[in-house]
Amino acid sequence: MTNTGDLEQVEVGMETRARRNLLLPMLIIIVLLLGAAALAYLKYLPRTDFPESLAIYAPPESVVYISLDARPIINRSKEFEPLVKAWKASSMNAKLKAALEEELKAGSMNFDKDILPWLGPVFGFVLCDLDISIPPAALSGRALPDMEKVPAFLAMLTTRDARLARSSLAKIAEKSGLKAGKKASYGGFELAYVRPKGSKEEFIYTVTDNMVFISNRVQQVKAALDRLKGKGPNLAVREAYKKVVATQSIAPKEQVLTCYVSMHGYMKGIQSLLSDSGVKLPDSYNEQLKYVDAFGGGVSVEPKSIKMELLAWGKQGAENPMLKVMSKLPSVGGRAFQFLPRQTSVAITGQSPALQWSLVKPSMMQANPQFKKTWLQASAGLKKACGLDLEQDIIGWMTGEFSLGAFDIKQPAMGPDGMPMTMPVELAIVIEGKSDAIVKAKIAKIRNAVQNVINARGLNMPVWGAQETKGVAYHSLMLPLPIPLSVSLAQVGKLAIITTTQGAMKRVIAAGLDGQASITSNPSYQQAKGSFAMRPQSILFAEPSVIAKEFPEVPGMGLLEGIKRMVFSGYLLPQGSRSIGRVDIDFPTFINGLDQAVVMASALGGMRGRGRQSPGVSSQQATCLSNEKQIALAMLMFADDHDGTLPKADTWVTDLLPYIGNANVLQCPSDISGAKCSYAMNAALSGKKSREIANLGQTVLLFESAKPGLVTSGRAPDVALPPRHSGGNCFAFADGHAKCQKEPPEF
Repeated sequence: MTNTGDLEQVEVGMETRARRNLLLPMLIIIVLLLGAAALAYLKYLPRTDFPESLAIYAPPESVVYISLDARPIINRSKEFEPLVKAWKASSMNAKLKAALEEELKAGSMNFDKDILPWLGPVFGFVLCDLDISIPPAALSGRALPDMEKVPAFLAMLTTRDARLARSSLAKIAEKSGLKAGKKASYGGFELAYVRPKGSKEEFIYTVTDNMVFISNRVQQVKAALDRLKGKGPNLAVREAYKKVVATQSIAPKEQVLTCYVSMHGYMKGIQSLLSDSGVKLPDSYNEQLKYVDAFGGGVSVEPKSIKMELLAWGKQGAENPMLKVMSKLPSVGGRAFQFLPRQTSVAITGQSPALQWSLVKPSMMQANPQFKKTWLQASAGLKKACGLDLEQDIIGWMTGEFSLGAFDIKQPAMGPDGMPMTMPVELAIVIEGKSDAIVKAKIAKIRNAVQNVINARGLNMPVWGAQETKGVAYHSLMLPLPIPLSVSLAQVGKLAIITTTQGAMKRVIAAGLDGQASITSNPSYQQAKGSFAMRPQSILFAEPSVIAKEFPEVPGMGLLEGIKRMVFSGYLLPQGSRSIGRVDIDFPTFINGLDQAVVMASALGGMRGRGRQSPGVSSQQATCLSNEKQIALAMLMFADDHDGTLPKADTWVTDLLPYIGNANVLQCPSDISGAKCSYAMNAALSGKKSREIANLGQTVLLFESAKPGLVTSGRAPDVALPPRHSGGNCFAFADGHAKCQKEPPEF
């Protein structure tokens, strides 16, 4: 609200608020919400044809281009049916839908009536420039200064019904409080002007047979209409765009997300913005950026996986000194990687830390004085403490492949004093050096330096103990810590091996000497390896679901349980680089975990605010609440599919299984009975039509049963007593919401 005062003060206040909101004006927020909502809720196949890519309507000088396309999912709707059902039944979907409806309700709008009937399956957004101007007075340390000038944008929406889109947009503008301005025409199309109250900025939109263009610059709308008729250049024909988007291994028609960034346009805008505050980018930044013209990427979604790709390209990329040096390195996956055990759950490998450090060090030292100061202090401290040179003795000899692996991830065994007796994870680092002699000398120097520090400080620790496994000698040192952590060092030819325990060292040596014990024989890794398009320069491989199963009580692990495996690999190209990723997902499990994580975060946030309740109890209550929300939403979905009729009280568990997807949702974590179902349905609603329920928000639909597994329906006397949680019992209501309370509500 504006403070009372004379008319001039009111106008100044309105103008200030309008400027603060120019980066995210109301109209653009609505457009983005609608674009996201279209991907989630689009129900009908398009009734008109749309271009394969909206880039043909984007200006060739676009700084940022983003496109969201639901057609790859719509065209395979049968295959995606389990995913769609899981999403519809999730509380996350309910939250997003409620938030969207609340946002629209503020403007007296309805998504199903005002938007969905005309909205098409493709949405595009373009930052046409980064021409930002900030008044000097605003540069006084404020996080979000007022702007005198904001970037030009172009939003592009597809429409299935031009007439309906035109009338709906006019209604949206009116309900959103946008002031209608003049109307004009261009090329046979009407241009409508609207303006937020108190702002000098205007927004212009126009509707064609199958497109809607919205911008804050009239020339951008006119240029888009020209490109619609095939006049003038567009982004799709720009060389940089074709190099980073059209050449991807993911075909454009399969991409649900496409993005493009012009580095020259982006840096021009950033430099202009920084110059207003007197900041200058280091020359080393500009030197590297001249070799990169653009970044581009795409994402495709399969019923059980997500694929990602990102390319960088520059016309002068082949002249990049860093690229020339790095391209001579061999691909990863060699001997250093093969020493990681078969059961490795997380593996990272790359080439030559020494070479990469020598290439990035000059620019980092120049660009970040604080980093330079910290590096010099660390080098001096290490030299003084043990005589080691940070650059020569720690990094400089790592000239080959570097691999890091985490395996045997499990719950640690606890001692009577409450301290862990075993490690929750084993770690191994395998480093390739230039020669056997250099590796041997460096390992000996590091081992002696550590022992000298121990002796100098009078620590009661044994010296390095010599061990042997499968003919390979290694040395181990138990560290003076309350957990059983040790360091073991070994050498195999040009490889240096460092592990956290002696047992880990034995596993690593066995993997290196027997291919069947190596990660390269892991079926999951072999399957993921199929994502490699060529010989990679870097690899990240992980199996989050394996980790999640070992820590079921840890908050957030339900989310990881749905991610079966993930692999990312990087490659060098003649004029740039390519990164490819693949994530294999059990979407129903992932969505269920996402629900639990969100609810748990909310519960923990509330717990911190109240300053009470233990994390363990809060986690169980949050999970139970999430379970009931999902079951309630599944009941509403069942009703939608059965003419508004809820399931019968004696068969609801069986009836809902196809909608729930994961039977674990039926079990409350605080229920110690071991029953397969902890909840009961309100018997009064058995087989009832939802439209016959007078007050949906206050009518109990589901509750925690006093006799889990035996009583799956009932009334108030059948509610669990005493309550299962510190906050009481959880109840779900007929409108889909759920809450915990100590006293049972009226049934």
